[in-house]
Amino acid sequence: MKVSYIGHELIYGAPVLAYAGLIFVLSSSTALTHVIPSVFGFDKLAHFCEYYIFGFLIHRWLRAKRSGFADRYAAHLTVVIGTLYGLSDEWHQSFVPGRHATLWDVLFDGLGVVTAALSYPAIIKRIPFFAVNPPQGLSPRFVAGKGDKNGRCFSKKG
Repeated sequence: MKVSYIGHELIYGAPVLAYAGLIFVLSSSTALTHVIPSVFGFDKLAHFCEYYIFGFLIHRWLRAKRSGFADRYAAHLTVVIGTLYGLSDEWHQSFVPGRHATLWDVLFDGLGVVTAALSYPAIIKRIPFFAVNPPQGLSPRFVAGKGDKNGRCFSKKG
């Protein structure tokens, strides 16, 4: 069954936009400054984890695009998009009363995105449920450790 372009974008693009919106809402909140401990390591770990998930979603979306360019340069584009969003998020935070922007946060945002972009193929090999764009006539194969050079796991339908 072929999925329409709109359906395809809803499946792969909507989670990216929803998560970006969640990051924006959390950055707008002044209540989080009282809830999250101000220990140096904890808030940086939170930034790393938050942007690791964001980077994973971006990479998955780009790999699912029906464009050879987006698929070929998915890791690079993931890092650029995710890091620029992290930078814009810190800039946005600088206008929120009670919040402040730091380059350390941008650094850990970027490290989370880079780690997601680099680990995506290995995760897909282990958890093929996240695989995108099966070739025509093939379906996702749920066997850990198997897959092509791009981390996609497929088997013949039937």
